[in-house]
Amino acid sequence: MTVLADHLDAQAQVLRNMAANVMLTGQPVDVPWPFADGGNRTLHQLTSLDLLADAEAFEADAVKLRTLYH
Repeated sequence: MTVLADHLDAQAQVLRNMAANVMLTGQPVDVPWPFADGGNRTLHQLTSLDLLADAEAFEADAVKLRTLYH
């Protein structure tokens, strides 16, 4: 399970990097959604706060895995 925890930590770092980019550019991350007509439309926009909250959740889950399986 340590591998899974390491993977969660790595994903958290990716999210933190994305959040830093959002803060730098001021542009949220568009979450596209495909439609039947073949096009994509923005379903939601992720802000830096969204990304940082997700990163913290991933890190908390990694800590839980390490605690449970160490």
